[in-house]
Amino acid sequence: MIDAVRAAIGEGTADPSRERAILIGSSLGGLTACRVAERDPRVAALLLMAPAFRLAERWPARLGAEGWAAWRASGWLEVDDHATGGRSKVDWGFVEDMTREDSAGDGWPDVRVPTLLVHGVRDEVVDVELSRAWCRGRKNARLVEVDDDHQLTASIDAILAEATRFFTPYLAPSHSTR
Repeated sequence: MIDAVRAAIGEGTADPSRERAILIGSSLGGLTACRVAERDPRVAALLLMAPAFRLAERWPARLGAEGWAAWRASGWLEVDDHATGGRSKVDWGFVEDMTREDSAGDGWPDVRVPTLLVHGVRDEVVDVELSRAWCRGRKNARLVEVDDDHQLTASIDAILAEATRFFTPYLAPSHSTR
């Protein structure tokens, strides 16, 4: 996923010093955006919605010992796909990748660009406390808590308003000195 996002950003412009990207991600997409921002200097800012922080350590408790062992043995886990509303299969290799990513640091993404997080206080998929913990002590991050669940559908207007304020400096026209 990290490679796919980096490829989507593109290979560059004639003047790489002027190339910038802002990333927006929800849940696993939010975590992926963080991991890209750690690696890619083109990322200038992030908007994260209910980011799936510490996913590799949370899943064993969520599945239980029997479910975890079954996933490892079969190589696949069927999960609800929030993007499609259907079901998707997740390969065991995903766990291996996530564990490797989390073990590279202290389990938290090391994001140093300005970051806006929006998280629902009624989220039962990713506890809002994870976003609170990640934001603590980070001057580059601001958490907006909304009265919503993981889907954040009741908060679309609030998210758009926050995102507009947050991204406006990045979207302003460039001033050229010719």
